[in-house]
Amino acid sequence: MDTTTLQVKSMYEQYPYPSKAAGIPRLAELYNLLQLFSRESGFDFKGKRVLDAGTGTGHRLVEAARSMPETEFVAIDMTEASLETARSLASTHGLTNVTFRRINILEDLSSLETFDVVMCMGVLHHLSNPKSGLQNLVRRLNPDGLLFLYLYGELGGRERMRRKTIVSLLNGGDSFERGLQLIKDLQFDTFEYGWNLPIEDHQLRDGLLVDAYLHVNEKLYTSESITELMNGSGLQQSALYGITTGKCGYLYDTAVNGPCSLKIPKTDPSPWLNTALVKESYERLPLAAKMQLVDLWFEPNGYTVVSWKNNLVDSLPGAQRLMRNAVQLSE
Repeated sequence: MDTTTLQVKSMYEQYPYPSKAAGIPRLAELYNLLQLFSRESGFDFKGKRVLDAGTGTGHRLVEAARSMPETEFVAIDMTEASLETARSLASTHGLTNVTFRRINILEDLSSLETFDVVMCMGVLHHLSNPKSGLQNLVRRLNPDGLLFLYLYGELGGRERMRRKTIVSLLNGGDSFERGLQLIKDLQFDTFEYGWNLPIEDHQLRDGLLVDAYLHVNEKLYTSESITELMNGSGLQQSALYGITTGKCGYLYDTAVNGPCSLKIPKTDPSPWLNTALVKESYERLPLAAKMQLVDLWFEPNGYTVVSWKNNLVDSLPGAQRLMRNAVQLSE
């Protein structure tokens, strides 16, 4: 285990994420994502085997497993303290469709079987080698499977990173406890979308602050660098499914007034295409350039990415939005 991975492991042993606070509410973000994807695309998760890589304390995964009893979940994490909480949560709900294993994503995953769906939500950007971790996960994906990622966004993360640098300089590499007090003294103890959890509980609040401002390793992405990450991974195509901003989330689309069966806000570029010249200039651009403009207009602090090996998504009845925003990946 490399030095960076050891540091990340030590941090989560001290401050599991989300906190193992007994009073934490049900966290339905993961379940909501899977249900939205199913409703729009027609993909059926029933009977599927799903890997959650980097499950943490399992709060989100357990809620998904509780709500999807006909789906089999396997959850892995490298931190035993987090897995203890996850197992306890699953036991409390009497779940029989989820198992937990202590495994490091950057190490050999051949002890795992293959899966119809692999999820790595908010984890890959904390690895010392995200590309290697992604390749390991892709090897566990069935040929007709789906990969879901959540990655931090560079443009929307600038204010958080500015604050994080201030805290780092003042803390001088000292303890998490001192860093936490500095965050509170500087009145940086507010949260963007993505850390948007109830913070009345002291333990939960401190865990969120550590993850947001004191994390020992993180990489932030743009649509362009996400494509670079995905190239050479063994995947065939990739699409941005949605983004988060400072205040809300959007389904992702580069199309002007592009149709979608879900009544959820989308990244429609129309408000910026205010003259015929601007609109014509935008519409003649290749997809990659349109994606860069959506980055600049919406400034995401997070991206949900869906990728696949073969032609599975193209065969789904409701995948039109994904396909018009799909990037062909290089080997």
